[in-house]
Amino acid sequence: MRYSIAFAAVAAAVLAPSLHAEEAAGVIQNVRGDVHIERNGQLIKPAVDTPVLANDRIVTKAGGAVGVTLRDNTRMSVGGKSAVALEEYAYNANSGDGKMAVRVLRGTLGMVTGLINKKDGSSVEVRTKTATAGIRGTEFLVEVPDEAN
Repeated sequence: MRYSIAFAAVAAAVLAPSLHAEEAAGVIQNVRGDVHIERNGQLIKPAVDTPVLANDRIVTKAGGAVGVTLRDNTRMSVGGKSAVALEEYAYNANSGDGKMAVRVLRGTLGMVTGLINKKDGSSVEVRTKTATAGIRGTEFLVEVPDEAN
């Protein structure tokens, strides 16, 4: 009995973080050059298959670039000298419902929207300091010069 209680306590301690872990919005598909993810005050050097979470900020230096695929198959490409924040991401694969908001702080973002925009054409927003665009199409490019920050 004593061993089963100890085992249950250890199992609960090991499994608890995974039960409360935030679900990844997507994953890094490719990385080139100097790139990092800012998450909860920490800097993460991404590699292929690194999870991307809602509220992550992806930052690239000159010559850097990164490709991200989100759970709904939206593909994002962040160019060099860029900062892009995935401010909001929620997607339910069973119902097709979801919402995504991306803020381009500087640099370039190319995006091909996935399933999240198929059911409701107003579920994707791209924000900059001076504008917010609701994305109705499937493929686009946004460029925000440094001086616009």
